[in-house]
Amino acid sequence: MAVFDFLKKKEIKFYPSKEFYLDILSEDRIKVSTNTNNDILNAYYKTPQLASIVNYSAKVFSRNDLRYYNESGEQQENEFLDMLENPHPLYSEGEFWETFSKQFDLFNIVLIYKVAGVGMPISGMFILPFDLITIKAKKNIEPIDVFLAKDLDDIIDYYQLSYDNKKYKIETDDVWMLTGSSLRFDDAGFLEPDSVVSTLAFPIQNIQANYEARYSLVSNRGALGMWINQDKGDAGAIPISDPEKKNIRDSFRRVFGMTKNRDIIGLTDANLRFENASIPVKDLELSQAIKDDKIAICDGFNFPILLLNELEGSTFSNLGIAERLLYTNKTIPFWELVAKSMTREFIETGYLEFYTNDIEALKKDDKVQAETNEQNTNIVISLNDAVSSGTMTHDNAVNTLVLIADVAEDVAKEVITTNIKPDEEL
Repeated sequence: MAVFDFLKKKEIKFYPSKEFYLDILSEDRIKVSTNTNNDILNAYYKTPQLASIVNYSAKVFSRNDLRYYNESGEQQENEFLDMLENPHPLYSEGEFWETFSKQFDLFNIVLIYKVAGVGMPISGMFILPFDLITIKAKKNIEPIDVFLAKDLDDIIDYYQLSYDNKKYKIETDDVWMLTGSSLRFDDAGFLEPDSVVSTLAFPIQNIQANYEARYSLVSNRGALGMWINQDKGDAGAIPISDPEKKNIRDSFRRVFGMTKNRDIIGLTDANLRFENASIPVKDLELSQAIKDDKIAICDGFNFPILLLNELEGSTFSNLGIAERLLYTNKTIPFWELVAKSMTREFIETGYLEFYTNDIEALKKDDKVQAETNEQNTNIVISLNDAVSSGTMTHDNAVNTLVLIADVAEDVAKEVITTNIKPDEEL
C-alpha cells in the first residue's frame, strides 16, 4: 500500500498550528512539522529577499489560464482540467499552483502524488514536500544505463518519504516529476536536482550576516564607551583605585544620565579621557551590502529587482517594463515547461497550453508593436511612392527601409516594388 493511498478513500482535515496534521479519520495520522533542518528552507525562512522573490513569482504564476487544445488546435473542455479546479482538499487551484511554483524555485524540482482509486482515473493531486523526499536510484546502475534509458523506471527505483523516524515507499508510477535540470547521482545512489538557491549560498549568507549584525547593534548596544585615566608616573599609567572608581561612578549616576532633569554632558575634576566604544554603523554600509547581494539573488532567479520595491530611480514606466520582463524571462518559460510536461504525463491526444493573450502587462507590448507596425507601413508606402515617381531607385529605397525600420534586407526587397519609369516613358 502506497503512503498516500489514504487520500483515495478518506477525508482529510487541516489543523493549522505549530505543527499541522493530515488527520485521517482513523487511528493513523501523519504529522508534518513546520520546523526543518533543510538548508534551502532555512535560507527561505531567514532571507526576506529570497522569500519575496519566491512568493511574488508564485503569485504571478498562479494567475494562469491553462487550456486544452485538440490535435487540430481547437480549444475544448477536458476532464483533467476539471480535476485541477479542485486538486486537493488542502488547497484550491490557485494555492496548488503557488505551492507548485515555490517548490520549483527552491528545489528546482516538483514531485506531485497522483491521487486515484484502484483502477480509477486521477481524482486529485498532492505536492510532496521535497525536503522530506529521497529519490532512490536503481541498484548497481551505471552511467551508460542512464544514457540508454527509455523510461523513468529504468533510472529511478522509487521515492522515499522520511518523517518521524519512519520511511514510506512511493512508486514512480504514482508520481509526476517535473525538474528544470538533470538529476545528479551521489555516492549513496540518490538522485538530486541542481537548486538555484544552493548556487546563491554566499549572497544569502551575507544578507543573513548583515541582518544579524544590524539587529545586534540595535538590540545589544553594550557600553557606549569608557573613561580612561590619563595620569602617568615614572612607570607609566597610574591606575585608579577602587574607592576613586566608586566615587566617580556614583557622581555620574547622581548627576548625569538619560532621565529627566539630568545633564547629558558629564564633567569631572579627575584627569579622565572618554574613549568611544560604539561601532560606526554608517561606515559598515550594511544596507549597501544587503542591496548588492539582493541583486545577485534577483539575477539568479531572472527576477527584475524593481519589483522588490527598489524605488530609487524607478518610474511607473520602469515598473511596467519590469513586470513584462518577469513574464517574458521567468513566468512564461516556466508555463511552457509545465504545459509540455503535463501533456506528456496526462494527455493522450491534443495538448495543454497556458493562454497568455489576456495578460494586461503584455498588452502594452502589443500596443507598442501595433504602433511600430503602423509607422513601418507608412514608411513603406512613402518609399514605394518615391520609387513609382522615379525620385528614388529601388536599391536606395530598400537601403532606406533597412536603416529606418531595422528590417532584414530580404524583407525590404519584398515590400518595395520594382522601380517604375515615369509615365511619359511608358
